[in-house]
Amino acid sequence: MSRPATSRARHSRLDVAWRQHVGDRADQQDAARVSVLVRVGPAEPERHLLMVADGMGGMAEGALAARTAVRTLPEHVRAAWSAEHTRVEQLSGAFHETHEDVKRALAGANGGCALTACYVRGGPGGIACFAHMGDVLGLLLRRDRPGHYRVAHRTEPHRFGRHVLSRCVGSRLSDRDQAEVSRDLLLNPGDVIVLASDGVGDSVDEATVLALAAGNPKARALAEALLRVALGAATTGRDNATVMVARVSAMFLSPPERDWELGE
Repeated sequence: MSRPATSRARHSRLDVAWRQHVGDRADQQDAARVSVLVRVGPAEPERHLLMVADGMGGMAEGALAARTAVRTLPEHVRAAWSAEHTRVEQLSGAFHETHEDVKRALAGANGGCALTACYVRGGPGGIACFAHMGDVLGLLLRRDRPGHYRVAHRTEPHRFGRHVLSRCVGSRLSDRDQAEVSRDLLLNPGDVIVLASDGVGDSVDEATVLALAAGNPKARALAEALLRVALGAATTGRDNATVMVARVSAMFLSPPERDWELGE
């Protein structure tokens, strides 16, 4: 039930992988996607949007909400691409449009999803920028020295207590809410980006995440390790679990050498 996926931009220098497990639930209400954002030329850096969505537990249309969110968000980010828009305006506006898309898809049914996205730009001065509504965890891990990582950025969950979301995509209760968008975070070689639904984020403590990042140099191996620990740590019924990992290399942050082809 563990499912792999990678970015399909040919010649991409970003090492991305994600893994997913249904847990003990009847169906999978998480969704994940890696999307190339913009048309680029030979001198343009790579730009990706990493996304994990988690359908609201107990809601029949949670899976539809999550799938709709990761499908439509990249379209709205591309549409908002303009020198006149700040990154916060671009991502906030795209989340708002995605919120409306999910409401239309639900057609009046109760539901919604937590959604976290990370915009990643390569090349010199490469950056990451997180945007989220809900409680899908977003982390930027930084290697201070060989074998040692720390948390450089963490998204804070929008929820009351442990299980009730205070902000989510597609719920009419969140009509006046906006996505929380981070500042642009300058990337360093060796940085690791992690997105995880609460089936992983609530089951794996920070020290374990950092230790696994140090011991697994490839995105696929780290994603598999995080999922394995999350599934083993559950003491009650296991939730849907999804984790996406991107590892930033010096090559990803170097100047482009040739065209790279769009894909997802």
